[in-house]
Amino acid sequence: MKKLLIVLFLFLYLEGSSNLYKRGELVIDKKNNLIWQDTKDNIMLRMGQEKAIEHCEKLSFSGLNDWRLPSVEEYKTIIDKTRDDENMIKKIFHYNLPVNYWASDRTWVRNFGRYGYYIFFKSGTAYYQNRTYLKFVRCVHSL
Repeated sequence: MKKLLIVLFLFLYLEGSSNLYKRGELVIDKKNNLIWQDTKDNIMLRMGQEKAIEHCEKLSFSGLNDWRLPSVEEYKTIIDKTRDDENMIKKIFHYNLPVNYWASDRTWVRNFGRYGYYIFFKSGTAYYQNRTYLKFVRCVHSL
């Protein structure tokens, strides 16, 4: 109940302004009803896709549980291809590298699901690779 009240308060407090808000180590996306993690872990932790999924599912952060690894479609909501530097994430995010971040999606095109999708923030594009490769992690929570 406390979690629900906190989220509801944040939503009502932010009503009527821009779509993305920075609140401490969170980025709140009102338009897409998402809360993004934005911590040093996002530029320090690298793991395979399965471990990344587990990491987000076990995360208890900022009074919230039920975190998850974002999908490619969710990542697309924070990509800004109008930027003229090498990091295609929206500037409100403080902790991001122009490298690879795991998404929750898998591909069955190659090797029966052993490949997973990731976002390459240098170009803002989704690619797939073997799920055991080490990539960075950013978790998301539904608002």
